[in-house]
Amino acid sequence: ATKHAIAGAPRRTCLHGGVARLVAVKIQTSVLILLRVQPAVRSLVRRAHTLGVMNVGLQRAPLDHPIMAEFVEATPAVNALARSSPGFVWSFDNDDFSARVDVPELVADPLLMPQLSVWTDVRSLKHFAFRSDHVSYYKRRREWFEDIEPPFSVLWWRQASLTRGLEPSLAEAFDRLRHLKANGPSEFAFTIKTAAAFPKPEGACPPLPSYDAVAAEAGRSQAM
Repeated sequence: ATKHAIAGAPRRTCLHGGVARLVAVKIQTSVLILLRVQPAVRSLVRRAHTLGVMNVGLQRAPLDHPIMAEFVEATPAVNALARSSPGFVWSFDNDDFSARVDVPELVADPLLMPQLSVWTDVRSLKHFAFRSDHVSYYKRRREWFEDIEPPFSVLWWRQASLTRGLEPSLAEAFDRLRHLKANGPSEFAFTIKTAAAFPKPEGACPPLPSYDAVAAEAGRSQAM
């Protein structure tokens, strides 16, 4: 007798015994691989956020002034120390003066020196800033920089960049610093002293406040 397929009925696909066993083995292997890499995946999720950091100093004089000579001479060594420190991810090149034009404060005062960098966590940042050889220069900062009204530094958690070119900009960092000054510490912008209140996001935590969303909201508030 001839069998006719019923219109719209799902087709049944039969696998040869050997093929079926091969598919089953591949599925089992895939499951085992997923179970084995689960800790690595969790670790990758924990590393999915890095710490943006900006400190702003007011130079006592232009960099070519004799009073700044020792600071200028020490800068390459301090930068090299930072880059070789555990937890360091990236730092902004202060020789890129074109980025200053996007920040009104930097246009208005050429003696303002921002230091923008990215670290894996607060602990690594603190170790470099307060426990490495950087401390000797930190203690002498008033020889080269004026006291300015705090906050003059800002921290924030950010989605880690998997490719170059997605690092934070000076414009974003100054927006966060302004937000910190106007609203106090928050997930969007906090200080190293208040960092414990805003721990690094883990696993399936709610998404961090979007820089674009907060900036847009600030713009709407100013327009009202």
